[in-house]
Amino acid sequence: MIRRIAAALAGGITLMGATQAQAASTSGLTFRPFSADQTMVMNGKTTQSKVYVTADAIRTEGDKITIARLDKQVIWIVTPAAKTYIEMKLSGQMLAAFVESAKDAQIVRTPAGSEQVGSYNCDKYNVKITWQGNEYDSVEWDAKELGGFPVKSAATDGSWTKTYDNIKIGPQDPSLFTVPDDYRKIALPFSM
Repeated sequence: MIRRIAAALAGGITLMGATQAQAASTSGLTFRPFSADQTMVMNGKTTQSKVYVTADAIRTEGDKITIARLDKQVIWIVTPAAKTYIEMKLSGQMLAAFVESAKDAQIVRTPAGSEQVGSYNCDKYNVKITWQGNEYDSVEWDAKELGGFPVKSAATDGSWTKTYDNIKIGPQDPSLFTVPDDYRKIALPFSM
């Protein structure tokens, strides 16, 4: 199960990066690091977390902390209460395959008007991603006040919605993307 989580996370991170990179090149924007409060609704279940994102790392804080470091080819699942963490390596070959396949993602953003999302005036886009023979349709709301930063996205079939609040665009503290020295690494009960 953890292997599937790691693979899905790695694929999602890579696809997200490819999506952001292509969307940025389409709109003339560049990728910008940020932090935000994230509300995710998936299949009727709502989860809230704090996210920190750079070009090569993502930290998600909820019940546990997940740190994905593409530059180090690793995912850490951190449990602050126990001062422990689990490390899952992303093999160079596996990571290279994800990156290579994400390059082939075809992304089409079609303007769909303007809408208000919270306090933001947003340009709305229908987004179609074709990746590895699959199509993913979503809607994205890009805040004009934040230079086109996507403050909300949702699947067109209603299966998920992601919204960002308290967005802070800019460099992130590098210490957010490391495991504290006094935390103990625990072994997985089986080999990855």
